[in-house]
Amino acid sequence: MRIAPLPMAVSFLERDAAAAGLVRSVGGQVVQTAPNFVLDPVAMLDWATAQPVPPGAVVGDLTGAPATELAEACRDRYLWQHEGWCPPPVSVPAVTAHAEATVARTRRELSSGAWIRGRLAAVASVIEEPDGDLLLVSETSRPDEPEGIALVAAVVAAALGRLAAADVREIALDGHVTDRHLDPVTHTFPPGLRTDPLQVAHLS
Repeated sequence: MRIAPLPMAVSFLERDAAAAGLVRSVGGQVVQTAPNFVLDPVAMLDWATAQPVPPGAVVGDLTGAPATELAEACRDRYLWQHEGWCPPPVSVPAVTAHAEATVARTRRELSSGAWIRGRLAAVASVIEEPDGDLLLVSETSRPDEPEGIALVAAVVAAALGRLAAADVREIALDGHVTDRHLDPVTHTFPPGLRTDPLQVAHLS
């Protein structure tokens, strides 16, 4: 079904020795790692309350944000997050459809956004998976966002605060080690948090 001679992509949990061995045996090359932090929002409250909101930013939930604004931010974030390691060409219509579906599954009352002069600069979206589990996805809409690390820290902190108030005790944090702003934020998390790393590999 491929329309170009591009590598196939596979993903597997790092702890799955059989999957890792299979990928190695067919010459797979790991191109990305997702740490997959598993967070307890209540236990993260001390960290969350210590994160300041950058000057000029307004942080709030997503209940009043238009779906089109959220979908555009999700699309733009996805494109720049994946451009360095996903095989081109990326289908913008497919990513747009993915963004719209993601927004439809977003728990807006638990999520957070940061607006700068009316522009949605960073989002921490709480997404409800088909099995009912919750996934936290956060980054800036633009790769070169000034104060991007502080903005992502602020929206993640605000979302964790809302999740803790809703008595949510476990949520997975989606992201990659190459995420320009989210990855540095995770390095400020309290030590000893549980992770379940996911590897992405290309098969030529």
